[in-house]
Parts: sequence; structure tokens; C-alpha cells
Amino acid sequence: MRADPLQAADGAFAGTRTATVPSDGDPTTRPLVLVVDDCDDTCESLAAVVALAGYRVLTASNGADALRIARSALPDLMLMDVFMPGLDGWTATALLRGDPATAHIIIVMMSGFAAAAMIPVTRQPAWDGYLTKPVSNLRLQRELEERLGGRA
Repeated sequence: MRADPLQAADGAFAGTRTATVPSDGDPTTRPLVLVVDDCDDTCESLAAVVALAGYRVLTASNGADALRIARSALPDLMLMDVFMPGLDGWTATALLRGDPATAHIIIVMMSGFAAAAMIPVTRQPAWDGYLTKPVSNLRLQRELEERLGGRA
């Protein structure tokens, strides 16, 4: 039976647990990225790219879980899907920005709808960046490096 390429050395899946990072350096000092997307395949593939780029990564499949994880893990950056059932990315971002404990987190919104990036700034809940899905691995890596200052 072939091993799952998203399965970490400890048996956890990148889409549901903390993924492994390259063995060079202390992994606990690497920036933590929280990937939030209601599509499991998208979430897992984004998490795999983030981990391969050298960052620690957690995932959430909805806005409510994203809030819970962000408040406990305090990631350095979040990749947040805009349109999710229940608590969407807009609302989750506004709640994070309104909480002094999470207001500092870098939030990069993502959507498959390019027009979502053109929402008037007055409706924008203060995100830091925007990516149109599908996002290339290279574009995602550049966004992470730009936002996190190449700290991987």
C-alpha cells in the first residue's frame, strides 16, 4: 500500500494536524500558518505547500474552528477562505480584528472569485492580502515570504 504524501512522519495528516517541517533548525521557532478552507482537498494541498516551504501549519475547515484555533495557537499568519458555510471568512476576520489577542495576526484572504478582491475597502474587515484560487505554489510561497519576512 502506498503512503499518503500528506501524511507526516508521526502519522498525522497535514490537512488535520500540525504538519512536519524540514529538519534543519528548530521547528518551534518557525512561523505558524493557519490554513482555513471548507474544501478538504484545497485545505490539504495548501497545508502541504506551506509545510514544504518550511513553516509550521495548522488547518481549520470553517470559520468557527478558525477562531478557536487562532485564539489558542496565535498563528503568525492565516490563509482564510472568504466563502464558507456558517461563519464565513469576512465575519471570522472581523471578529479576529476586534479581539486584542488576535488583532496582530496577518490575514490573507482567498477566494475562487476574483471579483471578491474588489469589495470596497469600507466593507473589508482589514485583511492584509488577497489571493485568487487556485493559487500556484510559487505565488503562495512568495506571499508567505513577503508577509513573514522570509523567516522559514
